[in-house]
Order: sequence, then C-alpha cells, then structure tokens
Amino acid sequence: MPLPMSHCARRCRLADDGAVTRGRFRAHGGPAGAVAGVTARAVAGVTAGAVAGVTAGAVAGAVSGGPSTAWALLRSEDPLAAAVAAGSLLLPRELRRPRLLVAAALAHTALSLGWAVAMSAAWPRRQESVTAACVRGCAYGVLIAAADLGAAHASTNRRLSGVRALPVGPQIADHVAYGAVVGALLHRRQTRSMASAIESSTRPGR
Repeated sequence: MPLPMSHCARRCRLADDGAVTRGRFRAHGGPAGAVAGVTARAVAGVTAGAVAGVTAGAVAGAVSGGPSTAWALLRSEDPLAAAVAAGSLLLPRELRRPRLLVAAALAHTALSLGWAVAMSAAWPRRQESVTAACVRGCAYGVLIAAADLGAAHASTNRRLSGVRALPVGPQIADHVAYGAVVGALLHRRQTRSMASAIESSTRPGR
C-alpha cells in the first residue's frame, strides 16, 4: 500500500535534516570538535564580558567620586577625605597622606574593576533602552553600596574606621553614579555586539 504524500514528505524532511546535522557534525570534527566549538564560544563570551566589565569599571571608577567630592566642596570640607579613608583599607597605620592616596588609588581601582566584572556577568542578555540600563545600573549601585558600606559599619576593624567616619549619603550617591555609568557602558557594548551579530547573520553566503 503506497504511503500518503504527507508521510513521505515528512520522512524525506527528517532524512534531509539528519544529513545536514551529520554534515555539520563532521565539519566540526565529530563529538570532540563539537564540544571544543561550544567550549571555545563559551570562553570567548566570558572573556568578552570580563573585558567589557573591566573597561566599564575603569571609566566608572574615574568619575564615580563626583557626588561625594561635590558635597565636600559645598560644605567646605576635605574633598580627599574619602580617598584617605580608602587608602587606610590597605595602610591602616599610615598617616602620611601621599602614601594613603596611592593606596586609595589601588584599592579603588580593584573594587571598581571587580564590581564591574560582577555586574557584567550578571547583566541580562536582552535588548533594552539606555534609560532602563542606567536604572538597572543604579539599582546595582545601591546593592554594592549596601555591601561595601554595610560591611564597614557593621565591623569594628580599624581598617574601616575611616569609611565609617564618612557621611553615608554622599557615599551612596557615589555608588549609584558608579552603577549608572557601568550600566550605560555595558548597554552600549551589548547593543554593538547585537548589531554586529545581526549584520554577520544577514551577509550573503552565510
């Protein structure tokens, strides 16, 4: 009894799909090649995310101290007090300001890059507006402030005494500004990456 045409078409399509899959599998060198390809893409994605985080963290770290600095200047207070407090994290017994400022630069850079890489890893991989990205970044900044400042105020460690002495509001504002800048830069990187992927997929011959 002859098979219905729909059944024959389905079998032919399945056979064709299987042939294409086997061809792709052989083109990648079999199971080992397929696993290696997936691993390579995963590593490339993680590396790209880390690089994006480091770049965003470097920029955000350079400008995020603006709110607390402006606050200190408006109140005729020491604008470098926060930097000196950060330096005391590494040099708790040091009193010479130049050395504390160098230590502050190191501590601030490490924290700025580390938090930005963490934000990049947790950043959702979907299209959104730059406003939404900045709002998300601000929310991350609040969480980071809760972690940083919360740990400092909950501890009695001498290294953190300088941080505890700082006014909390401007420090939270610094963290929010940091998160907003990181969010904006991660959004720009993600938008460019998506545009590049779309352009590559629509090129003739692909």
